[in-house]
Amino acid sequence: MTAHGLLIGRFAPLTQSHLQFINDLAGKVDALHIVALAPNHATVTAQDTARWLQVSYQGLGFIHIHTLASLNLTNADTDAICQVLNLDRPQLFDNITPTTIHFETLAPACRYFYSTKIAIVGGESSGKTTLIGKLAGHFGADVVPEMGRLYAGTHLGGTEVGLQYSDYTAIATNHATAIYQSCQSALTLIDTDFITTQVFCEVYENKTHPVVNAFIDEFYDDNNPFQITHTIYLDNNVKWVADGMRRLGNQRSVFAQRLLDKYATYDRTLYVIDSDDYHQRYLKTAEIINDILKNKTY
Repeated sequence: MTAHGLLIGRFAPLTQSHLQFINDLAGKVDALHIVALAPNHATVTAQDTARWLQVSYQGLGFIHIHTLASLNLTNADTDAICQVLNLDRPQLFDNITPTTIHFETLAPACRYFYSTKIAIVGGESSGKTTLIGKLAGHFGADVVPEMGRLYAGTHLGGTEVGLQYSDYTAIATNHATAIYQSCQSALTLIDTDFITTQVFCEVYENKTHPVVNAFIDEFYDDNNPFQITHTIYLDNNVKWVADGMRRLGNQRSVFAQRLLDKYATYDRTLYVIDSDDYHQRYLKTAEIINDILKNKTY
């Protein structure tokens, strides 16, 4: 007779200690069934934790992941679970959750959920990309690059002269994809966000773009695990640097006000960096991020 094991528990966040514990259990039985319960956390669902477990044990046919919903059950009654799974006197195991959790101890499958996503925004020549490069080295952060600039380099010959309304679909989609493919570090820095992209579209094309609006709604949705939770705004009070691509020039102040107005429309709280000294901007931004990270719990 095949020996079955049954583990019922909450796995939010899923940690490497959980995985080590499960690996040990799996070595004691021929087949291990895990029922992921809804965590005691408003933004995490049982389906989230089941997904993390599925990804962690993909391809291991002797580990089976379930939720109460997938078993058509409403409560974690062991006898009912065994009846649905057709388990005859399985070995029952208790879930063990670590008391101290740091980002580095999280299972890779769930790190995207707990990475702190911060957008660094501002107008042209505000120093976003250079600052993000410094901050990435400071914090060991993942970086999502500015997709408008990359798109101009790969599709427009290196300048924005040929940029047109239809290009914003690709720019916004590429930006969203880059965010979804990132977020494996405790901090993810996003160079420019969708609100800024929309303002560029309105300035350059004299109309809003529905695809960009859709991504604004998506990435500022509390139910999206990739939600941009913090936004740091760089004032346009540093020296203008012409790089062959930028074209706003002396319109920077007008653009900056439109951008601030747009954030107000979406009721976004901004951390404003208004020093005109690049090093002071770096120090102040690092201080803000340190404050955000030190209050993060898992």
